[in-house]
Amino acid sequence: MNEKKIFNLSLNKCATGTFHRFLEGNGIKSCHNGGKKKAANLAIHISNNFFSGLDPLRNIDQFKGYCDINYLDSSTFYEAASLFEYIHDHYPDSYYLLVTRDVDKWINSRFVHGNGSFARRYKEALSIDTDDELASIWKNSYLAHSRKVIEYFSAAENSRFLHYELESAQPEIISEFLSPDFDTDPALWGHHNISAKLFRKAETN
Repeated sequence: MNEKKIFNLSLNKCATGTFHRFLEGNGIKSCHNGGKKKAANLAIHISNNFFSGLDPLRNIDQFKGYCDINYLDSSTFYEAASLFEYIHDHYPDSYYLLVTRDVDKWINSRFVHGNGSFARRYKEALSIDTDDELASIWKNSYLAHSRKVIEYFSAAENSRFLHYELESAQPEIISEFLSPDFDTDPALWGHHNISAKLFRKAETN
């Protein structure tokens, strides 16, 4: 049995849902976020395991793919994709993906996510008042996270890492990247998240 895992280290609204459905469509059991309930959420599990010095996938190791590793409510948030070094220490032979896109489009996509509820909860959790403040925080965190992930895996020996640029790269690159251990059809890659569709529609109006 193939015990290697696939970790999507991208922040949400960087095609994490698309990647999850790509894996599922190819018969690779994947978990996307885990939902709003703390008992099922990936970020909660991984963060708790980190602080307890345990395997990051303790109690959630039944999946092959892990996507959208964040949790947010009105008082706290976990961007557990930032724990990539800890995850890689435990799973050095697994596959790691970072999807990036135009940062301003990413910020706008986050603002329309959940009809604006995601941004509202984020402002409550951070105790800030304006969209401009939130946009600045998001931009800085996005750029810092992307830089840290790329720098880390560029220096890590024998790591399986792919930096996928959403607006220019083709899905065949992902299938080729995973091909040593996973057989995937790039034709199954596609946009599925409704907030991204709404944003693209707004761009054309």
